[in-house]
Amino acid sequence: MTIELGRHMAGDRTEYSFSRAIKAPLQPIPYRTSLPFHDTPAGALRKAVSGLTEDYRLAVDEDHEPSEVWLVENHGEV
Repeated sequence: MTIELGRHMAGDRTEYSFSRAIKAPLQPIPYRTSLPFHDTPAGALRKAVSGLTEDYRLAVDEDHEPSEVWLVENHGEV
């Protein structure tokens, strides 16, 4: 899993992208954010990680066994 951050010279925000998306058992489709940016690099990384782990935690809380198959290719990213 790779999370890539990029700060644009012309703007004041940091964008992020993932090498993988998460598709936990409770999700109808893999998680891909529609707003992959934040004002700061730290905020972008925090937002990226929380987006990936939220559905993971929900599935584990529902007694699903974590599995590598939950990480799927994120086509068009990193």
